[in-house]
Amino acid sequence: MASFLQVFYLTLLFHSTFAYNDGRMLRALHRFAEGAKLYQEANLFPDIGKLNVGSTPQACTESCDTSEPGPSYLDRPRIHFSGLFQSDVSTVNNIHPHFNTPDFQPVDAEIMDADHAHFNPKGTASFLFRNVKVTHVCLPNAECTDDPSVDPIVGESLDSGISQVTGKMVDLDVDNQLVSTLFGLKMGIRAYKDPPVLSGHYKPAGFTGIWTDVSGQSDNVMSASFQSIIEDIVWNATLTKLPTLRELKRISPNQLSIKFDVRHYHTNDEDPQYTFGYINGTIGPAGNNEPHNFVRGRLLRTTSTDDGLTNLAPFIVRSESKRLTADFGNALGRADGDVGYDVDALGRYICLRTHTTQTLIGDPIDLGGKMALDPSVLEFDVADSFSKVSSELIELVQCTTTGVVSTTPKVLMTEIDVLVRPTTQFVHRLDPGETINYSFFAVQRGLPKCNFEMGLTVTISPDAYHWTPPDKREEALNALKINGESTVIVATNCSGFVTATLAANSSGPGNPRGYVDGELYTIMYCQDSCEPYYGAVGSTLSLQVYDKFTYEGDPSWWGSGDGTDGVYNIFKQYDNLYPVMRPIVVLGDYNSVVANLGGLKRVFSAGFEDPSYMPVTRDLSRAKMDDSNVDRQSHGKQ
Repeated sequence: MASFLQVFYLTLLFHSTFAYNDGRMLRALHRFAEGAKLYQEANLFPDIGKLNVGSTPQACTESCDTSEPGPSYLDRPRIHFSGLFQSDVSTVNNIHPHFNTPDFQPVDAEIMDADHAHFNPKGTASFLFRNVKVTHVCLPNAECTDDPSVDPIVGESLDSGISQVTGKMVDLDVDNQLVSTLFGLKMGIRAYKDPPVLSGHYKPAGFTGIWTDVSGQSDNVMSASFQSIIEDIVWNATLTKLPTLRELKRISPNQLSIKFDVRHYHTNDEDPQYTFGYINGTIGPAGNNEPHNFVRGRLLRTTSTDDGLTNLAPFIVRSESKRLTADFGNALGRADGDVGYDVDALGRYICLRTHTTQTLIGDPIDLGGKMALDPSVLEFDVADSFSKVSSELIELVQCTTTGVVSTTPKVLMTEIDVLVRPTTQFVHRLDPGETINYSFFAVQRGLPKCNFEMGLTVTISPDAYHWTPPDKREEALNALKINGESTVIVATNCSGFVTATLAANSSGPGNPRGYVDGELYTIMYCQDSCEPYYGAVGSTLSLQVYDKFTYEGDPSWWGSGDGTDGVYNIFKQYDNLYPVMRPIVVLGDYNSVVANLGGLKRVFSAGFEDPSYMPVTRDLSRAKMDDSNVDRQSHGKQ
């Protein structure tokens, strides 16, 4: 049976990175960089070359798996879509001091400015697709098309409103709003109205690659990517006239790969598009053993230190089709106040080429024409240059309309030599004494990289580091270990994978942030050195470890001693932070809590990933959500 505390956690704990306004997201990114600088000055990035290897390297032999990774959304058949999203986030909990219950003032939930309630204090945390349409489809042996006469699914809706309860967007914590996760998002394509011809659940995953993709001073400057799988798929039997869905069902019947980019979220309550933003994405087949949140392929990375120019672009090269497929959806900067690309900074035409032989790949990309990169996934025929494309690093450069590249071109993006990413979700919450195994993959030119050594380092997340007093940092840092150490080297096996164990100690981090539970950690997976790759926030692991919590005797409303173990102490904080609940239940009032107990318990009988069961920010550890709190407290013990 779910706990009483879980019930109130339900619709309350919804944060969102896109809930920033007035430059708060930019300040968060700057604090992230400032935290890194503090670590560098404190010499907390050890020299990996002086460390002992954390796992015994295996010899690379011909019997190892050197095959191409399995399919993802970059492969055919694919469905491309675009439109709007709405994220009705709650914003009072975006400000750290608001968690300090004794100092909280009612105006902090009412005045809509950056220091008080922010822009949407009564947000419901709902995340929905709005007017999202299928724009293109790509079948295995045919041209990609936007013609509904070829496939009637073109022009139809990708709907997130097929469930009675909407999906939710939430942050890991007030001090880490850079890996917001979607929970309970159910989606479907309604080619023939009801029922959907395809429906399923987005497996919860956070966004990655967040950056400022506008070079000017617009308020709506952020862009990020969500990648996961659609699972629990239901296929309608009437797929005869829908060739793309028919092929997807044949190739990948049980799960599909999905990636979508969200950008330019509107936070001005006088704006007609208030709480809306743009979305574009792709659905494709999903390999059974492939990572859900990253493509096990290749990656172009920005060469610029300027905001709003370039970011990240995953791509694959397939030997069978002799085709390079790249995703530029979250890669290129846009003009200030416009969804079009910043051709003044990027150039009107850009070209892919190999680095060593400077062999051009396909035709120039026109950033000023129909492009608007829809679809944002582009394909290039590399039959004539396959050996070079397969063996050389790739780069993105400025060029002319005919593909002419100057002798000293502006290089916008270059390929990462060895790509390392986790195979599992990169956002986790741990209770004291809990462990989790993390698996990583390494690929080079899209193939498994055997015996590749990389460093893993535990650090306090930069924003949390800012709020952790210096005399608390050592204890907090020691609360989480990798393979029993703070920094280790591990090496991939002959198939390019390696696993490490992250363990939270039984004592917890020691309540370093006071009125905010636990501590936040960034796990850096490094290559040549342990200096973090902050060029793409989300390419690290983000973890929260909760404080140890105990209470004396039976749980009660007021608790014992100073009352810190009382239910009131927990509920009152939520009452302050989530005013959307007050018309339903006043969390700081015992009688209101008891009067609404029955209905709230029923909601908390939902599954963990259900949109109606939302302890998703995990502000409450398991100890605070003990079932005994419900049963004994609900019987009226005050």
